[in-house]
Amino acid sequence: MTLAEPPARLRAQAAPRSGFAWAVPAFALAVVLLPFLASGSFPSQDGPAHLHTAGLLAGLRDGTAPVAAVFLEEVSPGPTNLAAYWLLSRLMEALAPARAEWAMALLLSLLLLASLAGAVRLAGGGAASLLPALPLAAPIMLHMGSFALVLAMAPAFLALGCAARWLRGGGGGGAALAGFGALGLLACALQIQVAVPLLAAVGGGALAGWGWRGLAGAGWWPPGRLVGLCLAALPVAAAALAYGLLMPPGHAGQSPRWEPLRQAALLGLRGEVAWFSLADPAVLALAGLVLALAALAWAWRGPRAAGGAAGDLAPPVLLGGAAAIAAAALVLPLETAAVPQVPQRLLPFAQLLLALWFAATPLPAGWRRAVLACAAAAALVTTLSRAAAHVAVADRLGAALAAAEARIAPGSVVAYLRLPSVLDEKYPAQRFGGLMLRFDPTTHLG
Repeated sequence: MTLAEPPARLRAQAAPRSGFAWAVPAFALAVVLLPFLASGSFPSQDGPAHLHTAGLLAGLRDGTAPVAAVFLEEVSPGPTNLAAYWLLSRLMEALAPARAEWAMALLLSLLLLASLAGAVRLAGGGAASLLPALPLAAPIMLHMGSFALVLAMAPAFLALGCAARWLRGGGGGGAALAGFGALGLLACALQIQVAVPLLAAVGGGALAGWGWRGLAGAGWWPPGRLVGLCLAALPVAAAALAYGLLMPPGHAGQSPRWEPLRQAALLGLRGEVAWFSLADPAVLALAGLVLALAALAWAWRGPRAAGGAAGDLAPPVLLGGAAAIAAAALVLPLETAAVPQVPQRLLPFAQLLLALWFAATPLPAGWRRAVLACAAAAALVTTLSRAAAHVAVADRLGAALAAAEARIAPGSVVAYLRLPSVLDEKYPAQRFGGLMLRFDPTTHLG
């Protein structure tokens, strides 16, 4: 038996059922839309500060902010990190600021959903294979207000899907490899931080694929598809190097802080997804555990039993890339002075690679049913808790703003308005360094 030509029984189990195929996209769309339909505002930590920055940027560009222009000047280091501000400023031209933030988050969620569906399809999965990746349409960095990073995740996810397509072999592989390089470079232009997980995925995956083939008896000479993938990643490496050379020395790595237990908890409890109830980390951890056990059971059989010599490099490379990113989330600091929440920025890519491995690998029906059932339950529970939390935060924020406005005398000029946190300590997201919803333009001007 080989991965390139699985037996008819496994092919039948891996193929999506036509009667179920339409339900998964509908379920996925409902999971993404429900929290936004439940409330007309979006809770994020840095979103209000980014709204302020986007408004200032638009005003400086069109000359409608003469006072700010006296002491502020637009400095453009290139396209990276600016596209999100431009899009947000365009939305603010048509919508009120809070509604523009809501629309921005909705657009990003739909973009992530489309990129996840495309990546899974490129990896060879059917409609149902989207379920393990579905929580990544609402990463915690979206609720942190890191709009530029989330915007860059969409082409980066598609780039990894193109890599999986290239590794599968067959027709269209060359176009997939070109797509990986182009989309990876686009993602770096939108937010350079995605270069780290992309390069870790390629490096760790290439080592895993090389070792897998060697143990399978196919020889230790690196196969052309691994070499091609590494070469296609060179522009991403060059972009990261160029950006690093332009940064002040030591800027990104200043004041590193490690918390091994907390970083391990973020890995095990799926900290890359926002938690709004105690049920969220529980169901996410269960879904992640079942998927990880399925991967370990497949790898335990060994490369010869799994058909590693047949030329289908996608499963071992995807699994090795996921392991490399997970290791990076544990080894790199939890945060630095310039980059907070490092694991939460990396782990979405590890989970995506696991989902792509699931899409690309023929598995026994029992494993597939268990993974899909747990993934669907996790998606349902987390979207319901998100919807409830969106409503609760909107109500509390409205009450806090009304109380603050009542204390401001008519005709007053408010230098800045600071509100306390509107989420209680009982929320697990706050305890694990997640949402700290404060509104103070003096602490984060973008």
